[in-house]
Amino acid sequence: MNSKKLAQLFVELISIVAVTNGNFITFDGECPSADLKPSMINVLPFITNVEVSAIALTAPLCGINRTDYNAFWEHTDSGTAKITNIIRSTETGECATYLAYIKDMDPLTGAYDLLYQVAPNTNFAGYKVHFLSFNPSTKTGSALICHNLPDSRYQVEFTLLSASSSEYDKAAQDEVKTVLETNNLGYLNPYISGIEHSNKCY
Repeated sequence: MNSKKLAQLFVELISIVAVTNGNFITFDGECPSADLKPSMINVLPFITNVEVSAIALTAPLCGINRTDYNAFWEHTDSGTAKITNIIRSTETGECATYLAYIKDMDPLTGAYDLLYQVAPNTNFAGYKVHFLSFNPSTKTGSALICHNLPDSRYQVEFTLLSASSSEYDKAAQDEVKTVLETNNLGYLNPYISGIEHSNKCY
């Protein structure tokens, strides 16, 4: 195997490990970007230099594997934000820190480029993110992260983020259901779980 193919395989393996590390759900086909109706508000100016909580997240039907999911969004330079995710594992109870870097929104597609860390202190993998809704006054939004796998499948993670609330109440549940149905993602609704915020990791 030549070095170019080996490097490509390595990148694909890193990407697969990265998506299995989160609460990604796998489906046949490709990322449904053509069906998405993203918010065309650039969220970065609103949520950089603030703490954001994940209120709800996709999870396998066997259960979510993260709690106390909080993130700090920091401005680094023009058009880029550093995200420090602090997450508690439901399996071990231990806290871990993952980094990500998100670039400004593409004004034509509404997509953001995201570099997401596979595990603490390891390599990053590339994703596309669409904010499907965003409320500037409450700094609350729903984001879809998607990644195409090399075997004609894709993995998605949907999360509801907020800088003003950490409760997945009835209003938040209704909002998620509406956003998913509007973007032809209703099939994800059974996989959405609220996240507990009972014991922060910091």
